Amino acid sequence: MSQHKHEMQSDGPINITEKWIGEAAGGRVFREARALVRLGKVNQLKQSGGVYQALVGHGKKPLRVVVKVISKTEVKNLCPCIMSRRTGAMCEHAAAVLMATILPSDSSYDHHVMSEEDEAAQPDVIPLDVRLSPNFPGEGVSNVQLKTSARSAEKLSQSDFALALWLHKNTGQTGAAMLALPIAQMACFYQAIAGHPAVWTGKDKVEISLAHLRPKLELEIDAEHNSEMIWMRIVEDQSFALLGDRLALWDRESNNLLIDQGVGKNKIVGMGMSPADLASGEWLHIETSVFVKALDALDQVYQLPGGLGGLKIHEAEPDIELQIAGSTRALQARLTAVYPGGVRVLLPATSAAVSEFPILSDDGDWLLRHPEFERSAIARLMRDGFQPLDATGMMYLRGEDETIDFLTSSLPEIRENWYVETDEKLVHIESGLGRIEPKIDFAGGGQGNGVDWLACDVSWQCGGEVLDRESVRRLLVSGGRTLKLPGGGKAVISQFDAEVMDGFLLDTDPRQDNGRYYFPQEQTAYLERLRSHYSSDRNNTEKRVDVPPLLDDLELTLRAYQKEGVEWLYQRALGEGAALLADDMGLGKTLQTLTFLELWKRTHSEPALVVCPATLLGNWRDEVAKFVPSMNVLVMHGSKRKDYFEVLHSADIIVTSYALLDRDVEVYRKLPLSAIVLDEASAIRNPDTLAAKAARKMQAAAKIAISGTPVENSVRDLWSIFQFLMPGYLGGREDFRKRYELPCSAESPDQATRAAMQRLRWRTEPFMLRRTKSLVAKDLPPKIESVVWCDPSPMQRDYYQSILRHGAEKVDAVRKQSGADGARMQMLTVLLRLRQSCCDLRLLDKGLDEKPLADISVKLARLMDLLGEAKRGDHRVLVFSQFTSMLNLIRNELDAENVSYSYLDGATRDRAAVVDAFQKSDGPPVFLISLKAGGYGLTLTAADTVVLFDPWWNPAVEAQAADRIHRIGQSRPATIYKLITRGTVEEKILKLQEKKKSMIGAAIGEAENEARPLMTGLSESEMRDLLDD
Repeated sequence: MSQHKHEMQSDGPINITEKWIGEAAGGRVFREARALVRLGKVNQLKQSGGVYQALVGHGKKPLRVVVKVISKTEVKNLCPCIMSRRTGAMCEHAAAVLMATILPSDSSYDHHVMSEEDEAAQPDVIPLDVRLSPNFPGEGVSNVQLKTSARSAEKLSQSDFALALWLHKNTGQTGAAMLALPIAQMACFYQAIAGHPAVWTGKDKVEISLAHLRPKLELEIDAEHNSEMIWMRIVEDQSFALLGDRLALWDRESNNLLIDQGVGKNKIVGMGMSPADLASGEWLHIETSVFVKALDALDQVYQLPGGLGGLKIHEAEPDIELQIAGSTRALQARLTAVYPGGVRVLLPATSAAVSEFPILSDDGDWLLRHPEFERSAIARLMRDGFQPLDATGMMYLRGEDETIDFLTSSLPEIRENWYVETDEKLVHIESGLGRIEPKIDFAGGGQGNGVDWLACDVSWQCGGEVLDRESVRRLLVSGGRTLKLPGGGKAVISQFDAEVMDGFLLDTDPRQDNGRYYFPQEQTAYLERLRSHYSSDRNNTEKRVDVPPLLDDLELTLRAYQKEGVEWLYQRALGEGAALLADDMGLGKTLQTLTFLELWKRTHSEPALVVCPATLLGNWRDEVAKFVPSMNVLVMHGSKRKDYFEVLHSADIIVTSYALLDRDVEVYRKLPLSAIVLDEASAIRNPDTLAAKAARKMQAAAKIAISGTPVENSVRDLWSIFQFLMPGYLGGREDFRKRYELPCSAESPDQATRAAMQRLRWRTEPFMLRRTKSLVAKDLPPKIESVVWCDPSPMQRDYYQSILRHGAEKVDAVRKQSGADGARMQMLTVLLRLRQSCCDLRLLDKGLDEKPLADISVKLARLMDLLGEAKRGDHRVLVFSQFTSMLNLIRNELDAENVSYSYLDGATRDRAAVVDAFQKSDGPPVFLISLKAGGYGLTLTAADTVVLFDPWWNPAVEAQAADRIHRIGQSRPATIYKLITRGTVEEKILKLQEKKKSMIGAAIGEAENEARPLMTGLSESEMRDLLDD
């Protein structure tokens, strides 16, 4: 729905006057609206309160225009014309409807006060035929003949008036003429005759329309010039003309001319060529480096070929140089990123050395800067306490303890990956310092041979020499940092190492006997991680087990990282019987878990219990049927679930919700279970909830927790999940708070914080698998599309069925009364209401505001879950909807959750400022966008996730929305979620999309009025299919 707010004085009683309409619409629109009324183009005017509607003459078919005057300062325009659809502003048709309420169509206007300027600007409208060159558009685009038409004044179209206005402004007359259009006027002229009913080239009639064009480009690498030059042209099967600075697409078969509404000459700024160069269709020879620099801009307005014609472009990982100087009291450091070809970028970098990119590598690849890699290098030093000193890139570290820690602990690790250059003074200081490190040796091979205790020898060493244990103990007790070595120099223990070992002994609570430590067997994995960290031998000594072969279909379906995840789950289940799968959203945690359950079932005949949010019950049922159809699934939900208690044992997988787990926990406790799976395990992050308490009562051979964000508020969330998986492993609740929660939440992180976080990581790593999209990018396609099924609530289902039943009756009645055209309009109305009921019932009945969200909008509840998971996973999301009213409801939910967001619809004035704010690294996590405002021309690569809240029948439109993030400059895989309400018209639209994908070209964008959002391209038979129950 288009909405336009006018900045006037305070609201008050609405008195529609010419002056008020003029202020609301603007001078040009006001004059055009007055002409429409004068010509009798406004008919069937109706008014109900502040709602005005009428048929307004426009070409062959009149426009049905509805205008809602809410107040003096707010008007909602529902005109289906291009101007209204794309800007939301008051158009001439809406203004004419309002003006017709005060001026009858036969008014002579003599009694209205008009300024001399208005009177002079009012042209006489003469019906004209527009005759273009017979060779148009190959020749004669600037030569136009205007001849007086035989059409009567009563059949004038709005485009006749637009032509008259253009002629009056540019030539001073409005009659027949021979025009020789200057290049500067050409685009405006052809835009003015868009939709004109009498445009001819020779004997053929021409249809002219405005559109968003995205021509296809063809690229070829010039091998003769060592890939430094590239050939580029518009694909030959497209016939483009240049009208001034505007591209136009000419369809010879249908004599249709589509004029680009996007930018003209700015499309190829920086390429050193004009639009005419591309419009010619000839091959253009340009420098490849220039092309690569302009890629982002080109991708917005052209369709680039897949693979870019064989051109290989990627970010290069630079070598990092660290120059460091100072003393044991303070250090100064300078970082430099060194790219291939000797290109050096001083860090932190702004625009330095940008002109030297892209770089042509020896193997012919074009290399770009890698800002993320550069930032990670800076962050590495800042984690050790370094801070920027000045604008030159110098960084500094102060404090004797901090400096010695860095020199003995961090700097040796940095040298493994960076080139480090130190001044002579610092070289001398380093040579006299040694690091004290713990050494852990497992006694008897470290396996314990089935006993409850694992024997270990713990000692301290420096440079390979074992130190006196008592001397180190006294050093730790005193809080000191250094020991004098017998051969000279100092042995230094960092605060980090001291904190780690102190905390480690408290965590594991070993007993001692004759200097040897005996640790609980369950701490073996923790000991392995600690020993590996301080040992030169960091090979994983964990015993591997053979995993059974996957089913053939799953072998073909799973990606490499997913197979590794299944193997890891199986390994953990056979070992400790506990696993936390914490993969990033969109990486297939459900699929990996189901594959594991299929393997587990081969040796465990008991059913597995899956607990998930109620909104995901249907998803689990469908995923089982899709990926492991041989397994019998039983969904336990609703009051009738008790009827199935007696047959639970016969199911392979039982699926229930967290809300019902507490109620039915005693039933499940009596049932032998092979596995318990908690999906979205962050639901039990509060250990005091009924669901968390019920989960801890459950027993099974394997316990699996699934969560893309296992830590949401604090590390306490992790304790609650592990208390389900491995009761007591992370200690008691109060001990965990003191040892981990408080240090990790300190406002000013120090070495104690770092040590606590590292210890917690070592303890949880063996039982938690976390892969982000960046880690498995090589296994992922550039764009991942997923359908998120939403089962309507009972209230939504009732509303939907009522609309469907009464709507069908109304369509039949209208068809009998008004024929096919009237029935089509009524079908569109019914489809709109059905789709609104799928989104949120408040779009139909605002009186439902007080109802629970899960009752009135299952979709919105699911969206909030998705946005929460995305935010916690550091993903940024674009949310598209056709309904600005739906976006407003989403805004309300985000406000209630204190989630910041950007917002863009047709009424947004400064689009660039909104986009720039979101694109910043510290921009909001969510961007709400209406389709017609944001479906084209935006580059939003700060986001990596798109949610399509409601489906569109045209798959090209959805592709355009997804392309906002899937563009040149996006370094992460893009994830697209489609929210679809199951068993409704939305599911049918999804199937219709598949049917249309083979028919719809993406070269031309489309937009529609929200009153009938994106449905006008449907045939009557397609609409009938959508409305069939």
